[in-house]
Amino acid sequence: MVACFVCYDGTMRIILCDDISYCGGVRRAIGIVKTCLSTGKRPIYTLGELIHNPDVCGYLERNGVRVVNAPEDAAPGILVIRAHGVGDGVRESFMKAGYTIYDATCPIVRHNLQSIKSLSKSRSIIVVGDKGHDEVKAMSQVEGVPVLNISSPEEVNAIPADKAYALFVQTTFSSEAYDAICTSVRKRGLHVLFANKICPSSEKRRKAIARLAAQCDAVLIVGGRNSANTKALYNLVLSLGKKVWMIENETEVTDEMRDVPLLGLASGASTSMQMIRKVQDCLEKNA
Repeated sequence: MVACFVCYDGTMRIILCDDISYCGGVRRAIGIVKTCLSTGKRPIYTLGELIHNPDVCGYLERNGVRVVNAPEDAAPGILVIRAHGVGDGVRESFMKAGYTIYDATCPIVRHNLQSIKSLSKSRSIIVVGDKGHDEVKAMSQVEGVPVLNISSPEEVNAIPADKAYALFVQTTFSSEAYDAICTSVRKRGLHVLFANKICPSSEKRRKAIARLAAQCDAVLIVGGRNSANTKALYNLVLSLGKKVWMIENETEVTDEMRDVPLLGLASGASTSMQMIRKVQDCLEKNA
């Protein structure tokens, strides 16, 4: 079911996706930072960008929240660990330097990090995900655990066949890409335990956008350009053969988007409802 219809002059023009705006992990992370701000204690930092959303990160910066990447970057204060999590060594280095830690790691990601530590005692670890992604970095930094990171079916051929593995996947990784990698793993006959799944929230959103695309002439997705889940949604709609745009904010709305007879409006998991409404309002102009 589609959640919302917006009509102009009696003609339906925009359909909002029925799974839109923040996921639970992002909402929780933002809430933790706002709680820190409400205490009045300073300074407050986030370890890297809190979420992949320039609008939200700009808001935090304007309210005095700085980004650090290492303990020596600033004087100790409150440090919020982002939803993607961090490795044990990184966390401990900040604690030893005198920072007070507030952990905004997504509960699903935290469970995966704990499972990597546990399963590494009997198996080698493979992490499927985008190389360089913050969550993949966290899974690759579990203390004392060597990790093999792959992101394509072709890389499966280089995995030694003489070991037992536990395979983890980035929670926002493309479902199609992950399925292709799993197929290659099975074809090679590797001794693999598939230890986790793509986040249920990510899967739910992908299904919602697929339904949306089936009903619309084109889809507009609002989200950060450095957001892996937003890019995955964009590629999903593209694979379904529908016209699709990905924008960060309302300043990127074009007349071409306004001219679509029936436009689907969706978002990545780090996009606020406020930003979605701004985009929606901008689409209305001259529609």
